[in-house]
Amino acid sequence: MYILIIVAVVIILIAWVTKDYKTWKALGKGGVPYNLYGWLLVSYYRLKKRDPFTLDIYQDRIGSSEDSIRIGELPYREGNRPKIGIHPVPHRQLDQRPNQEVRQLLQRTFDDYVKDHPTTIHFVKSYYEKRNDAITLREEVKGHPVSEITCGEIAHIHPDDSSMHMVFSPTDASEVIRKGWGERHSLSGSPILGLPDTYLLIYAPRNDAEVDIVRRLVDGAVQHVCQCTNH
Repeated sequence: MYILIIVAVVIILIAWVTKDYKTWKALGKGGVPYNLYGWLLVSYYRLKKRDPFTLDIYQDRIGSSEDSIRIGELPYREGNRPKIGIHPVPHRQLDQRPNQEVRQLLQRTFDDYVKDHPTTIHFVKSYYEKRNDAITLREEVKGHPVSEITCGEIAHIHPDDSSMHMVFSPTDASEVIRKGWGERHSLSGSPILGLPDTYLLIYAPRNDAEVDIVRRLVDGAVQHVCQCTNH
C-alpha cells in the first residue's frame, strides 16, 4: 500500500515538474541559464516572491533626499491588468500583447530617446536580462545612488512580449503602480537578485497613445537615475 502511494506521489511530482519546466521555458530566455539549472534557481526564487502592488514600502522615503517627482500625474490605464507569469525570472507578461506595428513604434521610441540624449545615456547589454540592450547611464558614478545597484541600468524592453523593466523614484513608482501601468518585480528589494524596490515591470503598450505614456515613463526614469532635467 505504502509503495503504491509513493509511486503515485512520484508520478504526480514528475508530471508537475515536466509541465512547470515547459511553462517556464515558454517564457523565453532571461537573466538565468536557459536550462534545468536555471529552472531550479527560479523554483527557489518563487518561494521568495513578494507582493508586487503594495505601496507601503515607499512611504518612509517619499519626499526624502532619495526621492523625486519626474513623471507627474498619470491617467489610469484602461481595462484590467495583464496576466503575469508565475515565474519571477524571466518576469513576463502573458496576454494583452501589442501588434507588430505598436511593437515597432515602442522600439523606435526607445531608440529615438537614446539618440536624443547621447551625452547622458546609451544602449549596452542589460545587466539584469543579459541578452537584450538596456538604456544605461554613460557615467553611473554621477547618477543617483540607485545606479550603483543597477550598474547604471535604467530601462529595457523584453522582445518576446514588449513589456519592460524600469527604475523609478519612490513617488513615481507609487504613481505607476497606483494608476495601473505596471507592478513591482516580485523580487524587487530582495537581496536575491539585487533589484532595487523601485524596479518595476511596465506593461506592454496596446496602442500609440500608450506608447506616449511609455515615453513619459522612460523620461522620468532617466531623469531620476541621472539626477538631471536637461540631458
